Amino acid sequence: MRLTDAEFIEAINPLILEMKSLRNTASAMGMNETEYAFYEKLGKTLGLTIQNELNIDVKNLAISLIEELDGMAIIDWKFKDDVQRKMRSKIKIALIRSIPDRDLREKTTTELVELAKSHL
Repeated sequence: MRLTDAEFIEAINPLILEMKSLRNTASAMGMNETEYAFYEKLGKTLGLTIQNELNIDVKNLAISLIEELDGMAIIDWKFKDDVQRKMRSKIKIALIRSIPDRDLREKTTTELVELAKSHL
């Protein structure tokens, strides 16, 4: 069964609205979409309990990580192991100050590198 143009537009309209909503939410928080994606990932990974216990400012952590990584995202960095290693190192250094638990820090680092591959 083939969709008509009108059916296709109707089908993707909720996705478009969701994307606009995310963009507006990020903008309202003073972040761009990439920073907001990191903020969301950190928030979900750490959970509210850990954030409150360790007094972690997830928003500033996300923004500072993007600032650090953005300059490292050279052409084809996703295929260059040395650049990815440096990125992992930068993320770990930033997270050491915020996340004392080594296993959680490793998990978070891996997730953030994967997220960076799709956003930077």
